[in-house]
Amino acid sequence: AGASRGNSRVIPSAGRVLTPVQYGAVAPGGAWWPLNNGDRGSYQVNRIYPTIQGEGAQAGRAMTIVRLQGCPVGCVWCDTPESWSVWGGRYLTADQVADEMAALPPRWALVTGGEPAWHDLQSLTEALHMRGIRRALETSGTFPITGAWDWVCVSPKPAGLHPLVSDVLKYADEIKWVVGRERDVAGLEAFLEEHKSVLSSRSLNRGPFHRHRVVSVQPVSASPRATRLCVEVLMRHPD
Repeated sequence: AGASRGNSRVIPSAGRVLTPVQYGAVAPGGAWWPLNNGDRGSYQVNRIYPTIQGEGAQAGRAMTIVRLQGCPVGCVWCDTPESWSVWGGRYLTADQVADEMAALPPRWALVTGGEPAWHDLQSLTEALHMRGIRRALETSGTFPITGAWDWVCVSPKPAGLHPLVSDVLKYADEIKWVVGRERDVAGLEAFLEEHKSVLSSRSLNRGPFHRHRVVSVQPVSASPRATRLCVEVLMRHPD
């Protein structure tokens, strides 16, 4: 159920979510890029829906999720394993995606996945920009970032099947780290130390978002244990 807003619906946070194992999801093999190489103006779209961002630095902002299909990263705790297959979803042009998104109330598009950067996103960001829609990207950082963005969130997945592309960090306005166990906290602290020169520099000037990079922590499935660990790491790193 969702709260009504005109002719659309705002989707609340999900209830019970199947894990990839329960869902039977298998990450596609190979890491060819881009996934839409045959037609870089079209995309496999898992879902488009309006909601309120519940994670990271943009929490509380009304956004329309544009969830692209296909992800080879293979996170064991992924909450959208149905987006892994490259064959699911709808085949839409960039203009079709942008028109559908423009008919919904939020004027921010959050392009996510799956792994959205597995696609060449230039055409999609151009189509959204032409309709006056701001563009946010959430990516694992395992593929190059393409397109023009107002906000980029890189959420590294060190336990995934593909490594981080180091250059993506310089485009990130936000680093979001998923925490479930104590080892994830240790992994974050090691990551911050390894990349401190990039993370301490000022991010690209994107209109009102000329600022230092934000580091956010995200408790897995909002579990009490993971939330406690996130609070602890924030207390150790108040900056």
